[in-house]
Amino acid sequence: MLKKIAIAITASVFATTLTACSGSGVNAPTRMIAQVTDGVEANLDKDGNLIYLRNIHINVNEAGDATLIGTIVNQKETEDALIALAFGEKQIKLEPIPVMLNKPVTFGGDSANAFATIPNSGLVAGKRTTVSFFFGLAGSVTLDALVVAA
Repeated sequence: MLKKIAIAITASVFATTLTACSGSGVNAPTRMIAQVTDGVEANLDKDGNLIYLRNIHINVNEAGDATLIGTIVNQKETEDALIALAFGEKQIKLEPIPVMLNKPVTFGGDSANAFATIPNSGLVAGKRTTVSFFFGLAGSVTLDALVVAA
């Protein structure tokens, strides 16, 4: 009988030590990984605005034309607008693009509803460049984005 109790106690001690690594919960390092693609991400949370920028990167073709790829999502009722963009020091001229609650603004791909390109940009695939987003209400954010071959 004593042997069975000792085995039960030993088994429960081993079971708790083997599962102790899951104790990190919401702060587990593997849960905090955000960049799973070539693109980078950011949240712009300012003055009651919450705008998510996801999978932001630049495609560059053989001619050197650089095109923004990524998605912008507004998570608040307050409508905002993307009023300017810049790749490094080169600003892109664009008409203000409305950024409304849960209506993604998508640059690139089959579901694209917005476009931003700089012809003959001088950007090289495999390098990084800054991409700056300027919003009417939420302010601005600058990301260090990867340049990939189109």
